[in-house]
Amino acid sequence: MYSYEEHILAVQIYIELGKRTAATIRSLGYPTKNALKSWYREYERSLDLPKDSVRSRSKYTDEQKKTAVDRPRVGGFGERFVEAAVVAGWEGEAVKNLLSGV
Repeated sequence: MYSYEEHILAVQIYIELGKRTAATIRSLGYPTKNALKSWYREYERSLDLPKDSVRSRSKYTDEQKKTAVDRPRVGGFGERFVEAAVVAGWEGEAVKNLLSGV
């Protein structure tokens, strides 16, 4: 996720570049075109962006993360859960296997 400052900077550059999505993304290296357009529409409505636009809750519950770590990795199934588990600090065989390439 991007900070409020990164959102505002992207919108300002988008406006300065004549609302050219590709040029804005190329100059910044972020965001996607749909995110940029969404941020701009929000900015256009209220002349600002919400300060709390960064996702505040985790994408996965603790229970889902624990299940993913404990579940054997089969054909890449559950990799996103395992990645989230690593970020959350969970440990287990599935995480070790994923990180070691097994």
